[in-house]
Amino acid sequence: MIRFILLVIPFSLLAETAIPIFIEHATTIEARRKGLMHRSHLDPNHGMLLHYPESGYHRIWMYNCLIPLSVAFIDENGAILEIHELKAHPELVNNTQNLNHLDYNDPTVKLFLSESVKPNEPVKYSLEMNGGWFQNHGVSQGDRVKWCLPAAEAKVLLRK
Repeated sequence: MIRFILLVIPFSLLAETAIPIFIEHATTIEARRKGLMHRSHLDPNHGMLLHYPESGYHRIWMYNCLIPLSVAFIDENGAILEIHELKAHPELVNNTQNLNHLDYNDPTVKLFLSESVKPNEPVKYSLEMNGGWFQNHGVSQGDRVKWCLPAAEAKVLLRK
């Protein structure tokens, strides 16, 4: 007698590939403001997820960042809306400037503001990873990021 086992797998599970990542959560204004400043290294597949209190056009800049970063702007459902590459200027790092009292007339601050990026539509999260990370892993607009606070483990789901 031949027996069959019928396994039903939702198509969405077959169509996704998961990339594990490890993230720091920036849930306070101070943590979001500091971001990845002054980091000389970011381990592979590690990054920072910035949580905003509400969806909006949240700008990212590279002030006092030592390493190039990629940023994904993410909506409230975890969908990646945009990805941008950001250039570091380690030669311009200022260790003495108070982030709460920046001089917006300072030429260095003006440079970083001019190179900042903001999403074209409101986002609830920004995910910062090493420069080129999203491209190197085939991550693109429409892919999703899944996480659960406060765990550092997360995953990027590719629609492949």
